[in-house]
Amino acid sequence: MSIKVNLKDIIEEMEMQFEESLSLLNIKTGEIVIVTSVDLRAAH
Repeated sequence: MSIKVNLKDIIEEMEMQFEESLSLLNIKTGEIVIVTSVDLRAAH
């Protein structure tokens, strides 16, 4: 089963992306998640 994702939503998230953040797409749910460098340091 494939999930449909709105391309406009992905583009908007990429445009809002900051230098120290990543926009990631969960291919199972279609959810776009923003991860900051602070989040990555905390997970490390």
